[in-house]
Amino acid sequence: MFYCRFDPNADSDAGRGITQELYEEKLQELKHEQLKLGIEIDLYTKAEKDYLLTLSTVLSLAKRAKIIFESSEIHEKRAFLNYLIQNPTLNEKKLFFNSFSVLF
Repeated sequence: MFYCRFDPNADSDAGRGITQELYEEKLQELKHEQLKLGIEIDLYTKAEKDYLLTLSTVLSLAKRAKIIFESSEIHEKRAFLNYLIQNPTLNEKKLFFNSFSVLF
C-alpha cells in the first residue's frame, strides 16, 4: 500500500498519524509552492525565448557585419568601432581594450 506522509488517514512508521489541521496546512504549503514553481517555469520559458531571439539577431548581424560596415559612412564606422572597443589602453606597446558587454 502507498504511504503518503501528509495523508491524515495514514499511519506513520511510529504508528502516529497527523491531524486534519496539519494535513490542510501542509497541503496549502505544497499548493503554494507548486504555484510559485509554475510561475518560475513560465519566467524561465519566456527568458529562454527572449534569449534565443536575441541570439538569432546577433548571429544574423554578425554574418552581415562586414557588408554593413563597408557600406556605412565614415562617422557611422567610427561610432560603431567606438561602441565595440571601449576604454583602450596601451601597455608595453600593446593595445588592450575592454569590449562592450550586454546584460540581458
